[in-house]
Amino acid sequence: MVNPNAVLLATLRRSGYFNAIQFHGDESPEFCAREGKSFPYWIKALRVRSEEDLAAAKKFDTHYLLLDATVPGSYGGSGHQLDWGLAAGFVASNRERRVILAGGLTAENVAVAVEQVHPHAVDVASGVELSPGVKAPQKIREFIAVATAVF
Repeated sequence: MVNPNAVLLATLRRSGYFNAIQFHGDESPEFCAREGKSFPYWIKALRVRSEEDLAAAKKFDTHYLLLDATVPGSYGGSGHQLDWGLAAGFVASNRERRVILAGGLTAENVAVAVEQVHPHAVDVASGVELSPGVKAPQKIREFIAVATAVF
């Protein structure tokens, strides 16, 4: 969810269909802690371009952090690659966090990304698309096969 309001989150909770929520916008640590606690799990997605962005990640009181590339005007799914060196350093020094790696992942590079970063999981969007928003079943199968082999 990108910048959800309290009404939408209440609707999701009442539905009974969600055991996790991912905040992928400009939500504050306080908002995420308050609204996330009513779900069994919550993830904060962060757009990372520097060590300062990673230092800010530590303000979010969750074990689950998704690290994505920073692209002005985009909240994710841009196809741009995150600096894997920054991500690897964060993972190595924050073992209590379950880091989900995103940002420009494809079947061709996910194995190298996992070997370098050692994330808890990976996230893919544009890397398995034929065109923006149109997923390619074969690309999805290839990505899953490669990612599964390295985890």
